[in-house]
Amino acid sequence: MKIPVVIFEFLYFHIKVLDSVIEVFNNKGNEDLGVPPPPSECLPAPNIEPTMTRQEKYKLQKQRLAVKRKKAEMYSLWCDALYRFSLANHVRNRNVTPVNIICMIAYETMFT
Repeated sequence: MKIPVVIFEFLYFHIKVLDSVIEVFNNKGNEDLGVPPPPSECLPAPNIEPTMTRQEKYKLQKQRLAVKRKKAEMYSLWCDALYRFSLANHVRNRNVTPVNIICMIAYETMFT
């Protein structure tokens, strides 16, 4: 069975896009492009000084908790993107349909 040239051009285009997105991902991501940055790019939590008043410490503690939540969310998004890009990179040169990808994900989740 011969595959039309149009399909090869389509697959080549998607491989180039995948390469570009993986490069952006490896270079600390870009939120404008929808590629999450690693959690190490999150701003550090402010330090509590012993000379602060009780109210200042309370506000600072809330800020620290917000930073911790943000970092956890960034890590979750980063891990999800890493998994998806790894899977896409794994099947990049294969004739893959959405059904095959769903079966592959189901297989990996059952046996890992």
